[in-house]
Amino acid sequence: MMKKKVAAIVLGIMFCAGLTAGCGQKQADQANVETTKQDNAVAGNSEEEKQEETAQENEVTGTIDDIKDFMFVVTDENDIPYSFTFEEKPEGLESVNNGDTVTVKYTGTISEVDPFEGEVLSVENNLLQASVDQYKYVKPEWQEYNIIERQDIIMDVERFVELMTGNFDNKEQFEQMKATGKTFPYAQHVNTVCNDKIENIPKDFNGIFIVEESYYETDGRRHASPHLFLITDSNDGIMLSSYEIPEGEDKNTFSYDSMKTVEYSKLKKSEKFTPAIYKEKNGVWEGGSVSHFTPVMIFCLWEKFSEECLEVSESMEVNGKKTFGYDEPIIYKRV
Repeated sequence: MMKKKVAAIVLGIMFCAGLTAGCGQKQADQANVETTKQDNAVAGNSEEEKQEETAQENEVTGTIDDIKDFMFVVTDENDIPYSFTFEEKPEGLESVNNGDTVTVKYTGTISEVDPFEGEVLSVENNLLQASVDQYKYVKPEWQEYNIIERQDIIMDVERFVELMTGNFDNKEQFEQMKATGKTFPYAQHVNTVCNDKIENIPKDFNGIFIVEESYYETDGRRHASPHLFLITDSNDGIMLSSYEIPEGEDKNTFSYDSMKTVEYSKLKKSEKFTPAIYKEKNGVWEGGSVSHFTPVMIFCLWEKFSEECLEVSESMEVNGKKTFGYDEPIIYKRV
């Protein structure tokens, strides 16, 4: 009888121990589940934070270099280079050259070691913007414009071209300079629309090509400086782009009269010249650009067009020293 009681007590103790162990295991499992949920929540939050960081707009300012069809490099003020890659050419990249100071807006993160993972939103030429700012222009926040607005812009291009085309000279200014004993060139300026000499221009093409003939005479010596420009509209204003003198033409004597007909597809845009941007204020158009022809050669252009005259300021610097240009703009009046 005593043995049976002892056996029953032992069984009871083992049963209780089993229950205790089972409850302990269940609590441990629940704790593990809670820990896993917390870890997943933390990981989820980290992923969301990473996505927010990736989508955030950032910017870096520095010197742009090594511009290619798929990438460019910007070196900041601390001499740290950052490589940016892209699939589609970002806004503003066409208006900058190697050596320009730019501000790049982007999403994602940049590193001097790791590849860029993000999107380049825009590239702004700080030198050009500084030139624009000094004339108190404010860059408009353009949105998608409707047909009426589009027609207004085309009319702006036509008004701009109407002001700048024709025959001009600075005879009045030249005589004034001569009377005061200052050395200044006698200059002639002839701008002519030449779309009629360009074949197979696309039907939806709204640009206007201009042959610019400039002639300068100083101390009896005369030289010509011909150019081919394209006038178009852009989100920033009226844009003047430079094109290479067509093949087969004499670059020294090129003019509208001597220009032969040429295929539109054979025209080549100048890679050295930074397109000039012009804005209108009270009937006066002002604008220009800064071009890096080489790492040490900088060409600066600033112009003002009105009903009264054309004011043209051009200068060339090599290693910071002016090699061409005058302290005052040439003031052309219509002949």
